[in-house]
Amino acid sequence: MDFFIFLFVGFTIKLSQSMPTEGDIVQDLGPDFVIGPDLSIEEINQGLNPNLTGGDIMQKRKRSAVLETEARWEIPVPYTLNSSLDINAKAVVLRSIEEYALKSCIDFKLRDTERNYISIEKDSGCYSYVGNIRSGRQILSIGQYCDHVFIVEHEFLHALGFFHEQSRFDRDEYVTIVWENIEKGFENNFEKILKNESTTQGSLYDYNSIMHYAQFAFSNGNGTTIITKQPKFQNLIGQRFSLSRYDAEELNNLYNCTSSVALLEKCTFENESTCRMSQCSKTNASWSNETFTSGGPRSGHTNLGVSEGPTSTPSNESSTSAPNNMTGTDIFMHFSTVNGVEGDRAKMETGKMTPRRRCSIQCLQFYYYHSGNESDQLNIWIRQFDQDNNKETLSLMWRITGPPADYWQLQHVPLNANKLFQVEFEGQKGGGRSSGGFSIDDINLSETECPHQTWHIRNVEQLIANDTVLFSPRYFSKTGYGYQILAVLSPTVIGAFVRLVSGENDDQLQWPCPWHQITILFLDQNPDIQKRMSRQFSYTTDPTSPDAPLWDEPRKAGTLFNDSNGDSYYVNRAFGVRLRSLEEFRNGGFMKGGDIFILVDMQDISELRFGPSRECSTVLPPQNIASADADDGPCVPFVRETEVPTTTSKTSSLQVSFVVVVLMAWAMLWSY
Repeated sequence: MDFFIFLFVGFTIKLSQSMPTEGDIVQDLGPDFVIGPDLSIEEINQGLNPNLTGGDIMQKRKRSAVLETEARWEIPVPYTLNSSLDINAKAVVLRSIEEYALKSCIDFKLRDTERNYISIEKDSGCYSYVGNIRSGRQILSIGQYCDHVFIVEHEFLHALGFFHEQSRFDRDEYVTIVWENIEKGFENNFEKILKNESTTQGSLYDYNSIMHYAQFAFSNGNGTTIITKQPKFQNLIGQRFSLSRYDAEELNNLYNCTSSVALLEKCTFENESTCRMSQCSKTNASWSNETFTSGGPRSGHTNLGVSEGPTSTPSNESSTSAPNNMTGTDIFMHFSTVNGVEGDRAKMETGKMTPRRRCSIQCLQFYYYHSGNESDQLNIWIRQFDQDNNKETLSLMWRITGPPADYWQLQHVPLNANKLFQVEFEGQKGGGRSSGGFSIDDINLSETECPHQTWHIRNVEQLIANDTVLFSPRYFSKTGYGYQILAVLSPTVIGAFVRLVSGENDDQLQWPCPWHQITILFLDQNPDIQKRMSRQFSYTTDPTSPDAPLWDEPRKAGTLFNDSNGDSYYVNRAFGVRLRSLEEFRNGGFMKGGDIFILVDMQDISELRFGPSRECSTVLPPQNIASADADDGPCVPFVRETEVPTTTSKTSSLQVSFVVVVLMAWAMLWSY
């Protein structure tokens, strides 16, 4: 992978008052930071393939696929990962498939014997056919620089039957095409799909569709080529995040299905709903619906500091970074530890769910507010039900305790249920004085893998105003490699970078670090995980590339670094990408209550060098938690499904005969 280079220095740095452009950064700031390529599909494909129309469509038919039933795929959609693909691209494709499974009813499977299938290959640029062209092997190209989730999701939508948003027959009601600003020879990329050749499925025009061109797409340098009729969307078209909420809804409508492949449960507790949850306690403690508590929080997390900016929005709505049911109140669940005695506890349990996917992996995500005593506990359990022998197994998966904090925090809890199960949230009062307790909000439970690390950055607007670069704590991958995240926060640049750092076991590791994919994700904090449009970047360590020094042992290739905690360790050069603008960052739902979250993974993907899939990772991270508490059982007792046995025994036959004799005698008496 090719890189561009620039430098920042220090642990918390104030950048120059006039932040340069990306080109100036490369020239002026030196070799310690590396900017990875982050190009649009139009930029990548320019001059590569004259057979493409619309910028990235390999045209096979004139009519829109959405009108042709035979152009739709059977679900799950069969695919192959061609050996020509870069290893990073293979892993990005698998991440994109997970996004589809979470947000829609569309699932994919590795091809078995299906005649028609999508062959994902590394060809010239990023492109796809539209719909199932029923020609057997159907190429979807993820070429050089195309290995980003937003690009793969875009090309998958083409393959599933979608054209570009600005190609709709009704687009002139929502955008103006500035023909004189289009580069000569590229005018056909802005042609409309006629009404008798396509359908909008009754959906609203979505300025923030992942299928929408950016405002300067195919520009000849004289200005924008697309002007939105609603000016507030002008700088937001052409987003590089993920499927919008309405992309997913249109996809479900096209394939006439609604249920998510990977989502198990979600809940914001609005309208005093407890989301199919049951509560119980053998003490005086309880969970309660609240809109504020005197000890904190003052509001729930769902609508906390919601921006009114246009994010993931169709043409007649202002924002979906906030939930649609904003009513001025924000309800959350609260377990108070102000009164009562040490050991008082209460639990709240989800409904029972059955894992449906191949890997027995689930991720529980929720926000919590800890305003109680440092000895109070919030325990997360899973209870699994074995229907064969009517047995229940209760396992403690996570415990939150320690000093309270006056802000909402994000928690991910990895689970590995392989049978019918439920999640139990248990609050437990500790010793000492408390002015609050534990609150939870915005729960999402899915059959996906949890991120390995969560970096919570507070008071972001102040950091942006001060042109700040922040350094995360040191993290370590499951395989033992140390790394660190760097956040660049300024009025003109928002970016995230990662660098390898030294650790105690470096002498036992292989160097340069081989085939580990590092993913950095700016979290969209929409309470509904299916509506999130997070921004993510993935890079893979390649020990055979010219960039191998980036992945070499930090003690050998790096420099000594002293952090603000007084720790010293060696660090390599940092690499990453930046968002397009501060406006994009503010309107993207990334900031809530003044805070952002950066989620990070570092995974060994070496098995993708020789195959199309990865083994399931069901081993949970070790936790130093234990409980000697007796199991009080679920709030709602489990009733095992049973069949009525056939009465074939001698005793049963005698009982039936006796009943028949009695009835006959009764009938004879009645006749008299």
